[in-house]
Amino acid sequence: MELLKRTAGKLLCPCHSGKYYAECCAKKPNYAFPYHNFSEFENQLRKKHQNFSLKCVWDNCLMQPINSHTIQNNGVLDKLSSSGHLYVLQTDKTRNHGFEFNRIGVNETSIFRCLCGKHDSDIFRPIEKAVFQGNPEQNFLFSLKAVLFNFWKASANKEHWQNEYISKFNIFAPLFDPSLVSNQYHEFLHSYIASQDDFLRIENLLETYKRAYKENNFDIIASKIIRLDYEIKFCCSFLGYIPTLPKGGSISKNLNNRGVYPQITFSCIPSISCSYIILSWLNKPTENVYYNKFFKQIQSKEDLLKVLNVLIPTITEDIFFGSCLVDSFEGIQISDFQKLSSPEALLEDQRKNAGYLNENVKFDLFKKL
Repeated sequence: MELLKRTAGKLLCPCHSGKYYAECCAKKPNYAFPYHNFSEFENQLRKKHQNFSLKCVWDNCLMQPINSHTIQNNGVLDKLSSSGHLYVLQTDKTRNHGFEFNRIGVNETSIFRCLCGKHDSDIFRPIEKAVFQGNPEQNFLFSLKAVLFNFWKASANKEHWQNEYISKFNIFAPLFDPSLVSNQYHEFLHSYIASQDDFLRIENLLETYKRAYKENNFDIIASKIIRLDYEIKFCCSFLGYIPTLPKGGSISKNLNNRGVYPQITFSCIPSISCSYIILSWLNKPTENVYYNKFFKQIQSKEDLLKVLNVLIPTITEDIFFGSCLVDSFEGIQISDFQKLSSPEALLEDQRKNAGYLNENVKFDLFKKL
């Protein structure tokens, strides 16, 4: 995103108010980064999201939103849990970029708040009340849940930045005075830029999905489904992108005329005596070329599981683990998992050289227990 745009010899404010910088954020007090490290800031940001809700985003509905789950509560989360709890990897405040496994209640897991009870029930009945068969409608609905969850998170981010920073402080002073820039502040400012880009991108994607739903156009997405003949001991549902090939090297982002990586949704769902992994992306020429290039390097189901074993913790924090899987991890396995879940693992230049198939990790998310 281009932060600074010149108009008639002046600078428009990077906060997108439409005003000139000198008449907008320049008049606010400069922001001082108060955290010891960037992970501490991210952890506080996530906590702010816990009570965030939107009005129902469907058909201009005025009803209050409910706690929806990206992963079905009855039959999946409750079956995977122990004493009503799962595990999630969260920031350890005592260490810079450190992580630890923490217990979380099932009712606090994978929640988003942007649908009322009626729309949540009506829209997702074909996957909540029926056995998964992998038909286009079910694939679409699992993908839609991931998009809605990420739209809710992006909206929470957008509101938090506006209320806590943009309306109170000038966070952009380091853009005009490089002496004010620190590594942590650079990450902080980049987080703001990314949050604005994420919101606009996901908002547009959600509108595409909503139009497709109204038109019963479930073939708007392409899907790859993997069935395992045993129950995995974790679940996840998220929207992301894959920047590099399984064996290393970039998947060219020039395939997208806006320079944006094509998005893909992941749903990993343990079921009765089996599990399903559903990968979906928009069924468009650009997206199909992009992800066909990725999957072409994968020769077997075993290879795909090796790739996902590295890829999933690298690109999402929204993974929920059964206690038996966490208990089975030993020291080196936890260390490897924490390393892939850290912000550094997202750096594309590092991933180009390693790929996903070639990465030697000690843990196995997909092992039978």
